[in-house]
Amino acid sequence: MDCPNCGAENSEQATFCSLCLAKFPRVEETVPCAPAPTAEDLACNLNVPLAGAPSGARVPSWAGPKYKEACDALVRGNALMRQGNPEPAARKYETALELFDRVFGMDAPELEAVYENLYQAYEALGEGENAARTLGHLLAVSSQAHGANSLQTAPTLQRLGRAEMQHGLFLDAEEHLCAALDIFAAELGPTSRPAIIAELDVSTILLAQGRYEEAEGLLRDSIDGMEARGETGLQLAMRLENLAAVYA
Repeated sequence: MDCPNCGAENSEQATFCSLCLAKFPRVEETVPCAPAPTAEDLACNLNVPLAGAPSGARVPSWAGPKYKEACDALVRGNALMRQGNPEPAARKYETALELFDRVFGMDAPELEAVYENLYQAYEALGEGENAARTLGHLLAVSSQAHGANSLQTAPTLQRLGRAEMQHGLFLDAEEHLCAALDIFAAELGPTSRPAIIAELDVSTILLAQGRYEEAEGLLRDSIDGMEARGETGLQLAMRLENLAAVYA
């Protein structure tokens, strides 16, 4: 295992670092099962709990040792993230990905959890390009597992679109953000909070491209939806401010 203090590599059985002599915290040998974030949690950009591997997955006997090694890497990565060490955590997640992919390929039920946590590690490290690339892989895995137009896939579409927008990939961002908006509106309703937030995302990318009339229409829909929900204050003011930008 990697030392959380100095990063030196040690044996998995070690209780202290052979280089700096720091004592290792005890790590649970079971994968933690954090509550799954809802679509509204992700759409509202709240903190996402670290994901664990699904329990009860049937594993062929020939895959046993590698599967356990991959799960151990996921557990160690989660422990390092909770200790505030995203860099060694990212290395553990990368190891877990390689092992799961080697044994199961795209069918590994744990891939979503590992990609999700690797994305969080890259974000904590400020590695925007790696984070966006990881979201692309997460989207592919999520689409295969749940369907491209499922509610479970929509938050990943939205986060990928936001990441692409930050890197100036406006056309790709628009495609993914519009897809997320369509899913939220169809599954949760056009005046649901996730749909309203998705409308704001899409209007932002339209404004960035100078498509003011289309942005105005979406912003007005967003404002109407917020008023229908009885929301006022800062959130409504933000949308009115964006609407004012259309006429600036």
